[in-house]
Amino acid sequence: MLLQEVPQAAQPPTWQSVLTLIVLLTFFGYLGWQRGVAREVIVTVSIFLAYLVRTDRLGEVIIGLINSLWFVVAVAFKARFSLEQMMVLARSGEIRPLIPEERYAAVLFILFFMVLFLGYKVSTTVPARPSPLGFLIGMVNGYLIGAIVLPLLPRSLPVLLPGGRLSEEQREEAVKVMQEGVRQLGEVLGVEPVYLIMGLIALFLVWAALELR
Repeated sequence: MLLQEVPQAAQPPTWQSVLTLIVLLTFFGYLGWQRGVAREVIVTVSIFLAYLVRTDRLGEVIIGLINSLWFVVAVAFKARFSLEQMMVLARSGEIRPLIPEERYAAVLFILFFMVLFLGYKVSTTVPARPSPLGFLIGMVNGYLIGAIVLPLLPRSLPVLLPGGRLSEEQREEAVKVMQEGVRQLGEVLGVEPVYLIMGLIALFLVWAALELR
């Protein structure tokens, strides 16, 4: 685990967090109503996959594959495809990983949103059929995304994610993992984490406006 701390007692929901939840569910519900059931189900699957990539070993496996591919390509080009020089260079340790371990959280945070975006993009290949059931599924998707990304949601509400109902300790750890990813990505880009999150929200609102045209 990236961070291990003694979990604090659950805090009662504030009016700000309840208002955030209502706005989030209403917005995603309306989006789901316009997009239809089939599109929203695809998004639900992508949310689960994105969550696994971000907080499970699957993300580390993906980074390992990226680093391995980078290593092979870098060694081949630097040795000018000479097999003998490639063997020497591979043993020398001169080629550094493309993604160092101290930046894993930032890359996994990016992968999380890439999988989520891919899910929404793939869902557009299915015809949009407005549906009341789509509204309900859209609300579920909105809650899942908010529960994973935003630590503002009421802690007392249940969050259904892969593996069943999360304990308070698991919930707190998942939030810390996401916060670490935001912090590292902010360091890489040279911006404050709050501006990074605001930028992501702005991009999503632009996409949603285009989606509802």
